[in-house]
Amino acid sequence: DSCKNDCSYGLLKTEINTCMGEGTLYNYQGETFQDINSSFITDKDELFILTRGDYLISFKVFVNGVQKSTPLVISKTSPFNVKIYKVETSAGDLIEFIDGSTRDSRAVQGFLAQNEDSHAYDVDNLNIVFDDALNDSMHLMPGNYDYVFFDKYSELDRGVDDSRELTFKITDGVNVIDETFTKPSPANVQGVVVGSYNIITEDDYVLSLDTKDSVYWFSLECPLIDNFCGDGIKNINEQCDDGKNNNFDGCRNDCSLPFCGDEILDAGEQCDDGLNGSATCSSECDFINGECEEDIDNDGVCDEVDMCLNSEGEVDLMGCDIVEFCGKASCGLDCLEMDWKNDEIELYRPGDCTIAFVLKNGIEQQPICVPKKNVNYCLA
Repeated sequence: DSCKNDCSYGLLKTEINTCMGEGTLYNYQGETFQDINSSFITDKDELFILTRGDYLISFKVFVNGVQKSTPLVISKTSPFNVKIYKVETSAGDLIEFIDGSTRDSRAVQGFLAQNEDSHAYDVDNLNIVFDDALNDSMHLMPGNYDYVFFDKYSELDRGVDDSRELTFKITDGVNVIDETFTKPSPANVQGVVVGSYNIITEDDYVLSLDTKDSVYWFSLECPLIDNFCGDGIKNINEQCDDGKNNNFDGCRNDCSLPFCGDEILDAGEQCDDGLNGSATCSSECDFINGECEEDIDNDGVCDEVDMCLNSEGEVDLMGCDIVEFCGKASCGLDCLEMDWKNDEIELYRPGDCTIAFVLKNGIEQQPICVPKKNVNYCLA
């Protein structure tokens, strides 16, 4: 059906997303001419009542059963009369709108709820047209946005159909959207035309509206956003940007792609000691096997486990001895099977190794096996 969220209290609730923020729109549905009295629960801290001022003479608003003041914040008379009233609210408040002039729902085009610090619209930026055309400029970032035009109804008078066209376009030289409406939208709603559009490229855009009807809407003042590494949007100077602070997920924190030689151990690499490698790690990020004094794991192969040299207890000022950090940088049994000194009771189950993340040149590496007595120093 046409209800995007809920239709309790006889009003259609529609979530609105613009380049400025978010809001919630409540509209009458069904018959064009119906009882104006209504109620709903808001989830925002301010509520705007959007009206044709010449239709609405008097009304009252109750919040949780208490009558509230409704100051007039916008009043325009040309080319037709639009008045906007404001009510201070809190999330979860029950709003009751009571008409005091026995007018029908054509007097109110909708109720707009939004938070003051992240509002979907600035109601001061009101545009009004009647049987006319108007252009509106805006700078848009990539994203999905909604549009809303107010004062569109199915009937001009009781029993008199209103099919006057409302055509609007959003363009940056090529049409992003080109729509024509003769009825309110979505189906069964009254007082608005609501839809959505998608922006792929940051650019300046023009909204062009042409109508035979009476329509009003709010201009957008979209904030300019400086692209940066970590915003989740890949820019021209970035190899990747997943928006995550994780050096090991396929995209570096500096928005570059992993590669052998970047001195960060990644999946598929046995080691990574930089572009030129080292005595024990090749420039292809493989271990360089040397002479084995002992086949420690008794597998008949001279490999990295057998190349694990014993420390003589000489450590640097930070308490770390690279000789003790040997074997594959991996967790699990590999760690338990590595003996960093020949002082264990059980050769293949040393009790002084543990798993740690070590900083290398200030960059966190993959987890490796380290001696327990040095782990606190090496993580410092």
